[in-house]
Amino acid sequence: MRNVVWIGGGCGAGKSTLARMLAFRFDLRLYRVDSFAYPHQRRIDPVRHPQMARLAALSHTERFVDPSPAQLAADFTAYAHEAFAMVLDDLAALADGPLVIAEGPSLLPELVAPVAASAGHTIWLLPTSEFTDRNLSRRFDPHKDDPDAKRRHDNRIGRDRLLTEAMRASASKHGLPVLDVDGSLSLEQTADRLSEHFADVLAAGPRARDGAERSRLRRAENTETHTAVTMFLESLGDAAPEDPPPVTFACECETLGCQAEVALPPSRYPSLDDVIAH
Repeated sequence: MRNVVWIGGGCGAGKSTLARMLAFRFDLRLYRVDSFAYPHQRRIDPVRHPQMARLAALSHTERFVDPSPAQLAADFTAYAHEAFAMVLDDLAALADGPLVIAEGPSLLPELVAPVAASAGHTIWLLPTSEFTDRNLSRRFDPHKDDPDAKRRHDNRIGRDRLLTEAMRASASKHGLPVLDVDGSLSLEQTADRLSEHFADVLAAGPRARDGAERSRLRRAENTETHTAVTMFLESLGDAAPEDPPPVTFACECETLGCQAEVALPPSRYPSLDDVIAH
């Protein structure tokens, strides 16, 4: 897949933010695997995706609290392997547009290696456990007041440590690059480092041809974000907050290189003709 740049790595490494910064900076298409988690779940075929079907049928406690960190890591890996064909289908549908930055923790090195155009089209961001813990603590968590919240958190950190170690080993085995993330670099510095790493690929492009195409890219990504948030809130059922936190949407203006964003209540986005930050 010559039209795809792959950014994988551990949870809480800043992948989503950094991928978004690069997509905005260079007017590329952003594909966030996590934005398609619920749409992919609706496409599960129990015969073709037995592990995805098994995990999707579990309760929150059965899936995230009861298992050990090792089992959580094994479940995550099995799910990622079965879902990867759906990711490839999504990316194939974007082949005629600008270069795509695909980002997500489930983009494991052993999955990406056979389809990436080159090692230079890939990188894995591997955070320290402390960095992961710090970042995850800032995220919206509808279950933070549950009595088993600490156990779930500890399991998550243990799982992520195992996954990061596995990604490092897999990347080494397949000759793919990694970048350690410990917070010593700012987001801008890390984005600059990634820009340097991908310099040849980014120079080759293609990028959005003009402001109109740039606007269409951001609108498509915003729609994907809104769909993901809506389906996530629906999945919470009675536990869904009455007043969900604002969601960050990209400015949909026609200015090439625009990096502006707008925070909106998720329910407001569908009523807007476009999202303009300036």
